[in-house]
Amino acid sequence: MLILALVLVIFFSNFIYSDVVNYLNLTSQTELIKYALITKWVIVLSSLLVIVALVFNIFNAKNSKKDEAINAKIPEPKPKNNIKSSDLSEREKSFLNKKIRSKTEILMDKKSKD
Repeated sequence: MLILALVLVIFFSNFIYSDVVNYLNLTSQTELIKYALITKWVIVLSSLLVIVALVFNIFNAKNSKKDEAINAKIPEPKPKNNIKSSDLSEREKSFLNKKIRSKTEILMDKKSKD
């Protein structure tokens, strides 16, 4: 909305400039036309700079929201618990050292025994 308003300011400044130039020509004050021209271009260029800044801010806001969404989806790594083997009981040690066999391995062992 603000960008549209600034574009309208640029167009209106051009119309106002042409009216001022016509008035200055009719009143024979042509030495003031240079000030009207400078004022017109200051208004146009400042409006364009504000439009560019607003567009960059809009895109940066969208990109930062995407970055926040991506960062929110990535879970932080959990710290590992460094448990020493001396802290474990014999039962826990035997469980950790026990070979976990799949159903397939169990069936293969049964067939090999037969």
